Amino acid sequence: RTKERIFLHVFSGRRREGDLQFFMEKLYDQICTDSTTLCVVSVDLIIDQQWGNVRQESTQSFWLEGVRAGWVCGALCGPPCETWSQARYADAAADHRPQLRPGPRPLRDVFELWGFSSLSLREALQVATGNELFLFSMELLFSLACVQGFGVLEHPQEPEDETRPSIWRLAMTRLLLRFPGVELIDLAQGLLGAWSPKPTRLLALNLPTLRAQLREHQISKELPKRSAIGK
Repeated sequence: RTKERIFLHVFSGRRREGDLQFFMEKLYDQICTDSTTLCVVSVDLIIDQQWGNVRQESTQSFWLEGVRAGWVCGALCGPPCETWSQARYADAAADHRPQLRPGPRPLRDVFELWGFSSLSLREALQVATGNELFLFSMELLFSLACVQGFGVLEHPQEPEDETRPSIWRLAMTRLLLRFPGVELIDLAQGLLGAWSPKPTRLLALNLPTLRAQLREHQISKELPKRSAIGK
């Protein structure tokens, strides 16, 4: 019944000048034209061992209940992508790039999107953690969709190779795309200042002007030529 609302930046990393919370607070008067008090919360284990640790059931329940109660109005989620990364397939091209040392091997493919059935203990833990964090992001977006909230899920673009893994090939992701107000936005972060092309896909919920705003703020017309693979 109050005009106080919370926006979550999940997996935000360390607080720093130029992060999402920094800019949302700087644009506060433009965002909250109806005198709503907006609190931007950066959620990450490195910031708070309890409320930033979304692997804990109590923490998950706290934020999800906040959505259902109406005091969490939106979220940006960028769940870790290292177990999904196409860079894990770089060794396939090592014959043509001998300077590359062997990198970490693939842990998923399109037939086993949740992780290979045969993994080392370290790899299995890494996949399990990645799955858990991704599933919380999805539950958060599903919950926001059910209460007409808004949000964004960010992950690398779907690869051209149809055998490779991607969250965009999961049945639950495709189900979320059937909700009203949900759209996919493909972009290259290299056009927005990143030092490599970094093809990225956003699942946007109830943000109809986001695509146009991203295009408006491009700072380059050409993609950078550098590659992040091998670093």
